[in-house]
Amino acid sequence: MSLLFFCLNMYYYNNVIISVKKILIFISMLLIVNTAYGKAFRITPYISLYSTTLTGTDDALNADGKLVSNSNLLTGLKMSYSLSQAFNLVFDYSTGVVAYDNTQEVISGDDSYTRSKISLGTRWILHPRVVFKFLFNIDEEIGFIIDTANDNKALLEAESINYFSIYYDQIVFMGGGMYSGFFIGYSPNSSSDTYFARTSTEYGLFFVLQGFRTSYKIENKTKESDDLKFTEDDSALELSYTFRF
Repeated sequence: MSLLFFCLNMYYYNNVIISVKKILIFISMLLIVNTAYGKAFRITPYISLYSTTLTGTDDALNADGKLVSNSNLLTGLKMSYSLSQAFNLVFDYSTGVVAYDNTQEVISGDDSYTRSKISLGTRWILHPRVVFKFLFNIDEEIGFIIDTANDNKALLEAESINYFSIYYDQIVFMGGGMYSGFFIGYSPNSSSDTYFARTSTEYGLFFVLQGFRTSYKIENKTKESDDLKFTEDDSALELSYTFRF
């Protein structure tokens, strides 16, 4: 038994403690570099009020079903590191529970799922008013199947999916310590084990005052499973503040 505890302690140390140390060393190196080269490291915590409508259509039966989820609170953290005046490395992590309205008892089983999303990539400042972002995303894709054993209710199916996306940011107004503009995003065809032919488009507005940023975005997705075609309409109001080091 003592040998078992010793092995468990060694596993915890090797896989958790050392990983934490590596992360702390990496952050320390960034801070040291910033001391030499200027304010290149930024951390941005944020909250997001997220709403979504998911519609599944069965072409063979000419029938569809709709699930609605309003005002979910997601939290996240963004980080960026400047490689030069034009190029930044960016990281974004967000998570939260997305709960669908089940007052009409149209959902079988759980009526919510936990969405966690990680984005890694680069930001290219082409012009003081024009920015491009290229991201690789690890996200949760959601859909449903028809539970024929339970009055044809919807049974949620969420699974991990990877996809690329590109964004175009345009500043329209700038002055007095603030600026505002719009952004457009697109994710090309991608697939997971259950979902395929997934594409999405995003567009929205942003307003920045000093370190505070407010943005509102709308995202439209299409995807398919073996049984249904889905359309998903998302919207999110995001509030954030950026710390510079």
